[in-house]
Amino acid sequence: MERKIYIYRTIQEIETGANRLAKELTDSKRSDPARYLGFDEEYSTIIDSKEAKKNRVSLIQLATNEAAHLFHVHELAVLPPALESLLMTEKIVKIGYATTNDILLTRSTFSLSIRVLDLQQIITLIGGSGWGLSDAIQKYCGYSLDKTQQWSGREWSTMNEKQIRYAAMDAFACVDLWQAISPCLCRNIPSPMVVPIPIFSKTEKIDYADIREWLKTIPAASNKESMSNQLMNSYAPWSKLSHSMKKELCDIAVEELWKEKDVEEEVTRAINLLISTHPTGVSRKKTKILAQLYNSIGLLSCEPCTKEKKQERIAEILEELIREGWIKKYNELEICLAD
Repeated sequence: MERKIYIYRTIQEIETGANRLAKELTDSKRSDPARYLGFDEEYSTIIDSKEAKKNRVSLIQLATNEAAHLFHVHELAVLPPALESLLMTEKIVKIGYATTNDILLTRSTFSLSIRVLDLQQIITLIGGSGWGLSDAIQKYCGYSLDKTQQWSGREWSTMNEKQIRYAAMDAFACVDLWQAISPCLCRNIPSPMVVPIPIFSKTEKIDYADIREWLKTIPAASNKESMSNQLMNSYAPWSKLSHSMKKELCDIAVEELWKEKDVEEEVTRAINLLISTHPTGVSRKKTKILAQLYNSIGLLSCEPCTKEKKQERIAEILEELIREGWIKKYNELEICLAD
């Protein structure tokens, strides 16, 4: 059977294609009752507003046993509703391989936390530690993947026929691999293929409060990399997770916790600045205090840090200082440092 490849480029095409695919998989008259899709993504490298290189999802590949569906999303900030629904629904399982980076890029590009069955974790449990998708396909499916067209970080908006086939290949391979190993997962017989229930990548369940308390008990990290290493190597609740799962959780937790750390440091810098320049108990115009903070507090965590965003963040910091009792509020126009 020759497998088909469908390509969707415009928003309308993406919406129509995703709706058709979802309907096909949920059709009760379908000959194959299984509801799963092979999943893969390609990324491109862009230059953001700060002239820094940044990766984003450019192509989303979903495959059934019969056809691959390639969705061009390189120009979209928000996914069309039908495609977002297809990715988010748990009624249709998405099956990928080494999905950590795909999940993180989907989150950073579209603010979506998707769940994907990561076949690499299953392969690792049954003895294929360190195997790439090509290794697993060769072992369990008996054919080789042609990676000669592989390239990442480039624009995927235009592809020739070989590149189109390459883009569909990994999504098809995930379907083939799942079909090869899934029958063995349910057999109640001694076999190296018997493994626990399939593991899903779950990025949304992180106990930030517990991590914050734990971080207070160890030397403070000087940068994101140090904080990530602390979590990877020393945080006990994650000790039994696979390396890829720990890395996924670390990347997400560090981004969230470091953002909070930046905010705390902003408030601290504001306190130090005001204490060093203003006598306690002497009222000052609120507008002058805001202007001083605006001109002197340095870099802020707001993204992007435009003039308007910075003004908003300075006002938030001032309100925080008032709530914490560092500043007394005489009225709407005048404030002073607390005694």
